[in-house]
Amino acid sequence: MNKKNNQNDYPDISGVFDIDESTIPDKMIAKDPDTAKITEPILTSDAAQRFLPKDAKKALEKEKKANKKRENKNKRRTRLIIILSAILALFLTVSIINFVIEDSKIPTISAEKPVTETISRYHTDTAVSVKQGAVFIDNDYDVHFIEKGQKVELSSPENMTFTGTVSDIKEEAPDSALITKHYPILTGSLPSTPVYAVYITFDNSDSFTEEGTEISAKVLTKTSENALTVPSSAVFINGNQHFVWIYSPFKKTLSKQDVNIGISSDGRTEITNGIKKSDRIAVTFSCSPEVLHEGIRVKTD
Repeated sequence: MNKKNNQNDYPDISGVFDIDESTIPDKMIAKDPDTAKITEPILTSDAAQRFLPKDAKKALEKEKKANKKRENKNKRRTRLIIILSAILALFLTVSIINFVIEDSKIPTISAEKPVTETISRYHTDTAVSVKQGAVFIDNDYDVHFIEKGQKVELSSPENMTFTGTVSDIKEEAPDSALITKHYPILTGSLPSTPVYAVYITFDNSDSFTEEGTEISAKVLTKTSENALTVPSSAVFINGNQHFVWIYSPFKKTLSKQDVNIGISSDGRTEITNGIKKSDRIAVTFSCSPEVLHEGIRVKTD
């Protein structure tokens, strides 16, 4: 016959749960009922709770409510994190799309530093052979830079090259014998105003003997040593003032700079005043130059 249970022993519930008695702890509550506190409740089923002391039941209920409260709080926190993450992802996506769209609107440029070099100006024209030489007739601005004694490079239709020297420069009337005889060969018509005739003496007198032959002439009009040059495409003009766009790598912007120019030749222009060797000059643009303005933000290609 079983011994009567002590008040500090677990109640005999093996028949209720059909469990192995050896697995039930020896003691569940403290020996002093007044200070008893359940530190590790094992029996949590509704049937088992009927056998727990009131204090243990209250503590268990309190624990359940606290757990439920924590669970609900964690669920709310998780939902909030998910919502905030979705909002952040949407914000980042919209920001990236806007950045890409705005970035595509920013003009792209190529920038170069000025180059120190020797630059020469040439006047090229079509001449016609005359007795012991040739002459070209023009009113071009560069004709005013031609002087006696300047060297001339010449080439014939057969691609023969030779040299000559400017021997004379005369202003000819539209009805002069030289003009009426030779000007139509060069232009197909007669001029309506006086023009300049530049006479060339061949360095080799046997170069040409037949009059009226067309010759390509190239006269060196001026040379500048140690000139600061930029691509001619980088130089703009507003009225009588030339200017360039200077690129700031730090700010990634353009600023307008007025300049004075010298010789322009072979796609390069001499800058006599307004820029320094260290400046970076914008030379090509992905947009029309008309849309450029002071402080415009750009990116380099």
